[in-house]
Amino acid sequence: MPFLGQDWRSPGEQWVRTAEGWERLKLWRLKLSIYTYRYMYVNLYIRIHYKCFHLNLTVHTSIGEAMSRLDLVGAIKDIRRFNYVCKILEYLILHKLSNMSGAGQKIVFNLLKEVLYQAMQTHNNVNSVKQLLSKTEQALKEGHYDHLGSERLWQKHQEAVRKMQDDLGNLHIKEREEDGRTMMSDLPDDVIRDILHCLHDHRDVIRTGMTEARALELSEEKRVWRNLCQFHFDNKTWNTVVRKGESLESLGWKKLYGRLVKRYGEKEVFAEKLCLCSHCNALFWENHGHPCIFSNLPPKSLSINPMMCVELFTA
Repeated sequence: MPFLGQDWRSPGEQWVRTAEGWERLKLWRLKLSIYTYRYMYVNLYIRIHYKCFHLNLTVHTSIGEAMSRLDLVGAIKDIRRFNYVCKILEYLILHKLSNMSGAGQKIVFNLLKEVLYQAMQTHNNVNSVKQLLSKTEQALKEGHYDHLGSERLWQKHQEAVRKMQDDLGNLHIKEREEDGRTMMSDLPDDVIRDILHCLHDHRDVIRTGMTEARALELSEEKRVWRNLCQFHFDNKTWNTVVRKGESLESLGWKKLYGRLVKRYGEKEVFAEKLCLCSHCNALFWENHGHPCIFSNLPPKSLSINPMMCVELFTA
């Protein structure tokens, strides 16, 4: 028998009151998620500079506005974009911090706190954050007598970095307990080899080898280090680090990789990067796209590394 009563809202449904009246809760959540998606992803772009015709001038975007519009705080929570944002932060702190305004400095340090919080919550990229804090401390010391903003603000930055270093130093990562699920030690050799071959950072290879004796033996195999050499360096550069009386076979792939890194550095690899539209000068995340104002032209964009991204707004 149907429910009859003074309340017109049927039982069994949860309702929520909005500015437009009563709505079913599940429909309201759906509308909210659609709005959030549009705001968070469709609008994650910003134009570097654009023409303001009614004032006859060109408007340039500040680094603070760019960091806000591109949602770098949200990008920190995305494992695909975390390292990219950290590199932007590192370049800003090492090369631009002392010349930034007080408001810009506050934005940088708020972002640095978010990076620390994310690392402490997920227990990922802890060593990368530790190195970033160490570089920040050194940059603050070098710019102590040559910076914009008040002396008190600079001291607050130093105090904030020391506190963040203390918080990170007090972080204890618990070893995973036996829970019946598959662990590293349960994997066969072929699977561990496949994991090692997917790593592009030699530090990750070394840390994987530190987990157990079998992983250490597999991480020392020639093929692992040969893949790293082939991934980061061109074949023509290999012979430039081979000394007189040596050969590639006698040197070994691991030593060859070490010499190549020392001379040429590593290739920066990011899962997702910012791109610059060649038509409308919009900066956007690679996987999110942007509404180009020249929709009649074929899409064309340029991948931007972290250094180029910072220079776009601070040059």
